[in-house]
Amino acid sequence: METCKSQDSVVNEIIYPPNQDVETTFNALDLQYGLESGCKLKMLGSNLSNDSPIVLYLGEDGENLWQGLQQTGIRLIYFPTMPSLKSSSELYQLVEKAASFVFNYSINSNVYFVGHGIGALLAAKLLADRELLVKDSRASRLQAAFLVSGIYNSTEETDPTRSSWLSFDDAEDMKIAIAGMNKVSPLFDNFTHLLRPGVRLYVFSAGNDVPQLKAQSRQMFDRLADCCDQDDLHFEIKEKVDGARLLQDMCKPNSFLGRLIRYDICLSQTR
Repeated sequence: METCKSQDSVVNEIIYPPNQDVETTFNALDLQYGLESGCKLKMLGSNLSNDSPIVLYLGEDGENLWQGLQQTGIRLIYFPTMPSLKSSSELYQLVEKAASFVFNYSINSNVYFVGHGIGALLAAKLLADRELLVKDSRASRLQAAFLVSGIYNSTEETDPTRSSWLSFDDAEDMKIAIAGMNKVSPLFDNFTHLLRPGVRLYVFSAGNDVPQLKAQSRQMFDRLADCCDQDDLHFEIKEKVDGARLLQDMCKPNSFLGRLIRYDICLSQTR
C-alpha cells in the first residue's frame, strides 16, 4: 500500500511545441490524495505561488483544458486517470476525497469547481455537500462553480463520451453506476448553505444538445435559484454547439471559460 506523498514529491517539466498563443512551458505536479493505489491527481501550474487560486476540474481532457486556462493565473487540478470503480457511491466518495484534498492542499487559496458532462453532476453534488464545505470555513474559500453541459439525470444520458473519463471494471458496471447517480441527483438537493458565503454559480447548456439535456441544465439552474441569491447565478445557452464541441471550445487558448474565470477572480477581489 502506498503512502501519501508530499506536494513536492514529483515534479515534471512538460514542454509543448512553440505556439505564440500559449505558454510553452509549465510545471506539472503529481499528487497522491489517498492511501489506496491509483488515488492520484495532477496539478498544472504548480510553479505559481502558493496562494494562487485552484480549479478542481471534473471531466475528460483535463490536460488540454489547461490551454484555455493557463493565462488566468490559476492552478488546475484534475484526475489524469480514474481508479477502477464499481458503484456510484464509490465514485462520489472518490471525488469528495479529492475535493477535501484540494481544500487542504493550500489553505490560503481560493477554490473553483468546474464540471463537464457527468462531472457537472459530481461538481453539483460537491456544492450540495454541506459537511464538506462548512468544515474549516471552506465555503468562504469556494468562490464559484462552473457547470458545463451537465448530465444531472443520468437515465437520459445519450452521449457516452461525456462519461469516458470514468473507469470501471467493465462497461456494464459503468452503466449501472452512472444510472445509480440518479439516487443522488443534485436536482433535489439543498444548496442554502451557499447563500451566506455568496458562492457564484454558472450553468451552461449546449444549444445543439438533445432537449432532455438542455432541460436538465435549466432544471439545475432553477434548483440553485430556489436556494441561492439571484445575483450570484448565471445561466447561458451556448448556441450552435453540442456538449462535445463546448468542451473543445473550453480547451482553446483564451477560451470563454478562461475569460470568465479571469473575470470572476477580479470580481472576488472587489468583494
